[in-house]
Amino acid sequence: MLIRREQYLQELRKLKDHNLIKVITGLRRSGKSTLLELFKEELLDGGVVPGQIQFLNFEDPEVNKNLDWRSLYEQIMANLTTKTMNYVFLDEIQVVPEFEKLVDGLFMHKNIDVYITGSNAMLLSGELATLLTGRYISINVLPLSFEEYCEIFPNTPKSDLFGQYLNSSSLPEAAHLHQDAPELINKYLLDVYNTIVIKDIRKRNDIRDMANFEKVFKYVLGNVGSYLSARNIANMLNSELQNNQTAISHHTVNTYLGYLTETFLLYKADRYDIKGKNVLKTQDKYYVVDLGLRSALTSGRVDADLGHKLENLVYLELRRR
Repeated sequence: MLIRREQYLQELRKLKDHNLIKVITGLRRSGKSTLLELFKEELLDGGVVPGQIQFLNFEDPEVNKNLDWRSLYEQIMANLTTKTMNYVFLDEIQVVPEFEKLVDGLFMHKNIDVYITGSNAMLLSGELATLLTGRYISINVLPLSFEEYCEIFPNTPKSDLFGQYLNSSSLPEAAHLHQDAPELINKYLLDVYNTIVIKDIRKRNDIRDMANFEKVFKYVLGNVGSYLSARNIANMLNSELQNNQTAISHHTVNTYLGYLTETFLLYKADRYDIKGKNVLKTQDKYYVVDLGLRSALTSGRVDADLGHKLENLVYLELRRR
């Protein structure tokens, strides 16, 4: 059963044909590609002909044989229709070196409506942000909300589903696995995590001490919703060192936290001084994108830490709104 991400589809409908690049970000397997496919189907149902749509998924081996931005630009331009709007979908574009030049080149043409997705917040930093300042709008896709999750189980009362939602995964595929093969959910989540670590973190940033990286992540997972600082995390981890284990500095912890938020595994909530109306540069809170992922990586008990898990859900719901 395909879940229609109505909240995000509504945003895309409103933005259709506006002179803005639509940048869709979010965790791997959170539903970005499916969202584009759903929107593509809406375009076709609304009278757009197939020739007006070009859809390139750069994780498809057939597509990523050619990752030269100039060749891709020429390929897309050669397939445009004339005198009508063209819709170009570039899925997981961050794998294309200098992709920002491709996007900027396409944006220059008034008959091209550009949609791009990426699994790394760095998509919106650096040269892309410089080139496209004021010319893009971002949509961050989260895993399934509780309302969306309930659509998968139409015959189960919502009151019975909430505990399941709280303690399992809200990633779309993991939620579907809960129906047919719940014993495979943890394996699926670990595969998602390992893909993110290998493709989006380790390869991109050349991390050599993966043991300490995982310690940092698991420590934060065990303390979602608590006030944390890089220095305190480093002190705690170093106090538990065994023989021949490497100490970690708070600078390195801070770097690792940056990698985890860039890939949307974690979201950072700055501490805000309401009275002084400014952000405090002290301790922050971190929330995990999916509580099922937290359980899979920490072997968490179903009944453990209920308060912080509920706080995590509330935080994600507030981000959706």
